[in-house]
Amino acid sequence: MKLKHEIDYKGFEAYLKSLDKSEIEMGWNKPQFPKLCEGESLKDIEYFKCDISKIPPKKIIQIGEPFLVDALGNDLSIVILSAKRYKLPNGRVINAKFVKTVIEDCRSVYGTPLNGCWKIPSQFIKPIKK
Repeated sequence: MKLKHEIDYKGFEAYLKSLDKSEIEMGWNKPQFPKLCEGESLKDIEYFKCDISKIPPKKIIQIGEPFLVDALGNDLSIVILSAKRYKLPNGRVINAKFVKTVIEDCRSVYGTPLNGCWKIPSQFIKPIKK
């Protein structure tokens, strides 16, 4: 699976490091104006048979779309959602293809590991035109 989006990795990493943990939307933390919004993968919605009408369309991660996730443990990595299962560098198998680790150690940046998946803000990602 090939990345069909152009991502500003350096700018995105600087942006993530500038964020405070309270500015990131997580299951228990719902800031009024989050700077990093949670996402729901289409594969999880199908697997858990969630009502898609109750999920805002801007939060749904489509197949082929890159997103941010804590893939390896205490990190933030970019992966591409896939129908096929791929192995991560640590050997774990998920429905996404690993692209790159953006933050190696969340504990040093935010004081705690982050759990979940997030949409990449639109200012750091754009589709590649054919």
